[in-house]
Amino acid sequence: MKVLKKTLINTILFFVLGLLPVIPVMSAPVIPDPVYRLEWITGIGFLIIGLIPMGGMSYQWHWYTFVAAFALIILAGYLRKWIFVKFNLM
Repeated sequence: MKVLKKTLINTILFFVLGLLPVIPVMSAPVIPDPVYRLEWITGIGFLIIGLIPMGGMSYQWHWYTFVAAFALIILAGYLRKWIFVKFNLM
């Protein structure tokens, strides 16, 4: 039962934190003199854009993009530990 609860909590945390748009990135279409605009992407989108960039779009990664991604990873670890301790699943 404990293993089932751990698996369920890990899955829920992955989907909730992976699908929240919390990572800022600047994007613009590939045209002459593009105007970049701020977009908020999800953690999963961050990985997808990093691995397989979308054709016809240009992205600018700034220092705060990586800070937000790192903060999301830290938050996920902290929430996971807090939930496991709270529900005595360690």
